[in-house]
Amino acid sequence: MRFVLRIVGTWFLGMTLILLVMDGTKSLAENAIRMTSIGDVWAMAHQNSLKTFEALFVSDSLHLIWAYGFGPFLNWPGWAVIGVPGLLFVIMGQTRRRRQY
Repeated sequence: MRFVLRIVGTWFLGMTLILLVMDGTKSLAENAIRMTSIGDVWAMAHQNSLKTFEALFVSDSLHLIWAYGFGPFLNWPGWAVIGVPGLLFVIMGQTRRRRQY
């Protein structure tokens, strides 16, 4: 189990590094700070699933969940949303160290 956590955490941290490089490149090119939101990352990966997910909440009586939950969440920086769980997975996957007396 620890091995799987380390692999997933490392993969997430790799994606975080890619997003940081993308944001840094955009910021340098535009001479302003630019951050790719997690919604933009999702749209780059699969646009149709994002639209379907949004339609589930907007058209139903669950529009408040979209307005105050998922909508603002999708505006968070992608590197933070992916990097924090990645770091937690890597920490949880560390091997236990035995004390040497």
